[in-house]
Amino acid sequence: MANTYTQIYIHIVFAVQGRRNLIPRIYKDDLCKYATGIIRNRGQKVIAINNEPDHMHTFIGMQPTVVLSDLVRDLKAGTSGFIIHNQEKHHRKKTFKDEYLKMLQDFAIQYDERYLFRWIEDEKQ
Repeated sequence: MANTYTQIYIHIVFAVQGRRNLIPRIYKDDLCKYATGIIRNRGQKVIAINNEPDHMHTFIGMQPTVVLSDLVRDLKAGTSGFIIHNQEKHHRKKTFKDEYLKMLQDFAIQYDERYLFRWIEDEKQ
């Protein structure tokens, strides 16, 4: 056999544990670019990629030289690390309290201060 040709397409979907909405929209584009880099660095071709707050889709053209489970493991670990790192960076700029109160304000949610979280920074003062 002189030549061997393969054409394997794989649709990978993986979700945040418990399908919780933990992927912030502000990281959507950067997360897709980061995941694309992981896939390309493993020698695979990204055809389509997208994510929602609770899951990610990737559609790839795959070479048979890579083990699918290894690629998915690397993809999940890499993207999870990316989100955790950026969350820490984000919270250095804005406290959880600030973010939470802004969310209540943005969605016009009425609240009573007595029933909010006890903020550690308030107790330190």
